[in-house]
Amino acid sequence: IHDKLNEFSFKKTERSFKFSCGELGDGLANDHFTKNSKFIVELFSTEVMRNDGAILVLTSKSDNISTIKQATPTSNIIFAVTIGTPKYVIGPPTITRRLEAAQSLLILGFNIQISIDPIVFGNSTIQTYKRVLDKIANTLDHTNDHLVGLTLGMLRFGEKNLTENIQERHLDLYHHVREQMKRPHGEEKYRYDYSERVNV
Repeated sequence: IHDKLNEFSFKKTERSFKFSCGELGDGLANDHFTKNSKFIVELFSTEVMRNDGAILVLTSKSDNISTIKQATPTSNIIFAVTIGTPKYVIGPPTITRRLEAAQSLLILGFNIQISIDPIVFGNSTIQTYKRVLDKIANTLDHTNDHLVGLTLGMLRFGEKNLTENIQERHLDLYHHVREQMKRPHGEEKYRYDYSERVNV
C-alpha cells in the first residue's frame, strides 16, 4: 500500500486529495485489536504524502484512542468525531467520553473536526442540539488551532436502507421519515425540506 500510494503524484490533481476512513465502518471501534490507526497515520505522514496534498480523515464514534495516541500527528491528518442522536445510536461511548478523547488528541497536536450527524428534527430540535454545542464548548479547547472544523449533517435515508434496516431496528424513526421527510424527484434519499434544514 505504501509503495503504491507513493507512486501516485497527488500534485497532478492540482488540489488536495482526501481519503476518508470510517464512512462505512467506524475508523477506531476495533482499533485495540487491529492497530490500524497507527499504521494508516504513519502511512499518510510520509513527506511524499504531505507534500503532494494527500489528506486523511479518520472518522469515528469511538473513544478508542490508545493506539492512535502512539502515532505522530501531522498537518494532513484529521480525526473527525461523530456525534449523533443518542436515542438512535446504540453501542458507542457517550458524547462526553468521545469529546474527552478528542480533547486528548487535540492536546497531542492532532487536527480535530466535530461532526454532528445526523440531526433529527423533533419538538425540541434547537434545545437538543444547543445542549450538544454547549457540551462541545465546555469540553474542547476552542482556542486550539488544531480544532479545524464543525460540520452539521441532517438525517437522510435511501429507500433500501429504510425498508430493510430502519423499519426493523427503529420503527419510530421509520415512521418519522415517512411522515416528515420527502424524496425529491430524481434523488435517491429521503431528506427534510431544504428550507427546514436552512432554518435549523
